[in-house]
Amino acid sequence: EALTTPPQYEALADLTRFLNEEWRDGRPRFAALAAEFPGLEHDPDWPRTICERCGLAHHCTGQSVTLALFRYSVRDVLAAYPSIAPGAAVFAVPTVLDLPMSNVYFTAPGSLHSGHAVGLAPRRDCAHLAAELIHARIEYRPEDWVGVARMRRDALSPEEIADLRATHLACLRRTPGNDDYGSNCVD
Repeated sequence: EALTTPPQYEALADLTRFLNEEWRDGRPRFAALAAEFPGLEHDPDWPRTICERCGLAHHCTGQSVTLALFRYSVRDVLAAYPSIAPGAAVFAVPTVLDLPMSNVYFTAPGSLHSGHAVGLAPRRDCAHLAAELIHARIEYRPEDWVGVARMRRDALSPEEIADLRATHLACLRRTPGNDDYGSNCVD
């Protein structure tokens, strides 16, 4: 007897193809490491967790937004570029040039091997910091989907953003060798 594909999978495959077409502009993908978010797929409030730990303030608009959560491996990203030249970057630390202008973006010290998004619910002990990388564009697959959910969070005030940035800078300065990071910058 022939195996058939469940209709839900076909619908997910169609949606995945649509998103891959919509996101064909070539910009790199922002990614966080799954190890930084243990049990996330079992958290009923995962959209808020992701937004707060990954600094996704652009989703905090006071309106309901839909978020999709994908999970794939480093191996999947590397496999998408089999003929890449030795030494070429597939993964990198995000810079201000990699995203639309954002008042919550904060450049990582050059001594770090990943960026750290400005947490929207920071902890003074800095345990909220999550590594953030960008990688070359890949085609998502239906099996990469973990979940889709809606979230609503109010927009941040300029005072809240200033506090978040100050806490983030203090956390970056706690990383080894960065105690004076940002001391030459004027806010």
